[in-house]
Amino acid sequence: MYAQAVGTVLLLHGVYSSYEWHNVNKLQGNVPVPQVPTDITCELGLALLLIIVSTIISQVRSMHPVRIADLNSENTLKGKNEYSYLEIRPRFQNIQLKRKEYLAWRKQQE
Repeated sequence: MYAQAVGTVLLLHGVYSSYEWHNVNKLQGNVPVPQVPTDITCELGLALLLIIVSTIISQVRSMHPVRIADLNSENTLKGKNEYSYLEIRPRFQNIQLKRKEYLAWRKQQE
């Protein structure tokens, strides 16, 4: 938690430093702005690394392995079936009956 806050503060400071550095270069008339200073780049990289690592570590604590057998038995009790789309077959269409119905409808339209 604290590492994320420190990372966020570092990130905001790095962004602000970059903004100010670009404004100073514009005011001095340096049209082709040179490369961002190394300390700002390192600060932004460290901030992003700190935020990412602290987020991953905080999520790992709350995660636990899923037992498939427990999950399947729980879903079975709830009436859910993961493979129901494989077990249900659509009814076959009677094409000749549909053709007769279509011809009757077409005659009725004329």
